[in-house]
Amino acid sequence: MIYKSGSGAINADRIKQLMRKLKKENDITTEEADEIYFSKQEIKSSSAKLINAAKDWYEVVAEKIEDGQRGNFVFTIDLSTSFEFMYPAQRAIKKHGDFQDLCDTIMINEKLYSLVPFKNLFTKVEMNPRLQGAYFEMENTRAGMYYYPIKTETGTYTISQFLKDFCSLPTFSGMHVGSSSLMFFEITAGGRDVLTTSILRNVREIKYYVLAEFMRLKDVPCIVASAFYDRSSFLFVEKEDSFVVKKILETPLERLVDNALDKRIIDKQTAKALLAGDPVLRFSLDKFIKTSVEYLDETSETKIRIAQDMAEEFELPEEIR
Repeated sequence: MIYKSGSGAINADRIKQLMRKLKKENDITTEEADEIYFSKQEIKSSSAKLINAAKDWYEVVAEKIEDGQRGNFVFTIDLSTSFEFMYPAQRAIKKHGDFQDLCDTIMINEKLYSLVPFKNLFTKVEMNPRLQGAYFEMENTRAGMYYYPIKTETGTYTISQFLKDFCSLPTFSGMHVGSSSLMFFEITAGGRDVLTTSILRNVREIKYYVLAEFMRLKDVPCIVASAFYDRSSFLFVEKEDSFVVKKILETPLERLVDNALDKRIIDKQTAKALLAGDPVLRFSLDKFIKTSVEYLDETSETKIRIAQDMAEEFELPEEIR
């Protein structure tokens, strides 16, 4: 369990003791990291002496991060802006950290949720009752949650360890990574109708929403993990689904645009604007996505059959294997 309040009142002397240990041994235990992290609200509203001790702690943590070091001390950082005394360490981890340091949101559908060994981290999200979609979400601003050791009744796990069983693919990036990832995931989970998804911040994201609708129709389960401060997100799918998903993402936007143009879903002016990445007024996104999904369904099924035929043709005899 990691969601708990501080185990007793922390004081300045205790923080200084842990700081000396960090300087000498280059790390602390996860229990000691919890002791500091879960005292953050207490420190925030405490005396100047305790706040100054905490500032000194996070200065040392910042130095370690800037030197390229990682350890349990990272778990004492909260990425939110609510704790000014953490600022040096927050600035350091946001500047020098990567996706694993900064991952703050994970969304998982109902099918894959059954495999999660640390269900207590997730909250069920009920979506549009008309579409009958639901999923589970973890939102946590604690740095390093991706590799934090989570103790359960059946053992100790990390999110990173759990996700290694899936195929990962980078998806959205940039300022709007959170909202774009949410929109994508809710489509795949059946909780958002494509018809309501008519405004895109980036035309190049169209292909991801086409993929989302394809995955919804084919009932392809997935996980989406995003890191706001890293401006990145990843899609995780089961290995047996990775071939088709990769092929769809590798499909050039030009091919989808040409297909929609041939089917008279868009005109030449719209096609030109889409390929240039320009905003398009009166664009029937739902029709474009539907047509693209039909096209990808046909081509992906053909590719799968070819791959299966090749595998059977070149399968070695039992006595040789």
